[in-house]
Amino acid sequence: MSLTRRTLLGVAAGLVAVGCGPGRRRRGAPASTPGAGVSSALVAEQALLADYDRAITALDAVTAGRLATARQRHAAHLEALRAAAATTSPFASPVPSASSSLGSSLRVSAATLAAAAVSASDGRVAALLASIGAEHAADAMTTPDSV
Repeated sequence: MSLTRRTLLGVAAGLVAVGCGPGRRRRGAPASTPGAGVSSALVAEQALLADYDRAITALDAVTAGRLATARQRHAAHLEALRAAAATTSPFASPVPSASSSLGSSLRVSAATLAAAAVSASDGRVAALLASIGAEHAADAMTTPDSV
């Protein structure tokens, strides 16, 4: 079965709708810190940008140009996450990626963002994390493991 970008975005929107619906949080359950998801997403996004930089310097001009365009989108994600972090809590320093390829980094980042979106207590933060995670998953599908 082949997943399309549209399918991934639909799934992400569904996760946000389910995760942010009324009655989502059980009575007495501790609320998660809005900044926790944003903090982990910031760390993941910064590590991903470092992976893009590493891949871009090692590739031919055509492939590097395509990745540079994708990197610009991820830099915009970072700015959106920083804006969200300004209203939540301080964030951690980036940790270098342990992934073996850019495709692996994108898949790990998508999973991290999906988990953070589901656990976010603020609907706007959950939507931001889910949308960035969906784009990472879509990029992972089009990025070869050799990059």
